Amino acid sequence: MEALKESFALVTSNLATSIVAYLVIMLVTTASTIIIGVIVLAPFVMLFSLGLYERLNGRWLPEPTRA
Repeated sequence: MEALKESFALVTSNLATSIVAYLVIMLVTTASTIIIGVIVLAPFVMLFSLGLYERLNGRWLPEPTRA
């Protein structure tokens, strides 16, 4: 229950960003069912959601390593 309260507080404090992210995810997943397919796009949607969650909580993702 505590996780739901925290998620709700995070979304309400960043309402505009959350709405835009939701619309982007809905647009991409709708297009994916027609063009790309859900199996291919699902991991990218999950990574986008995780990255957005981390940034809204003030934690920046580490830079990728270079070979």
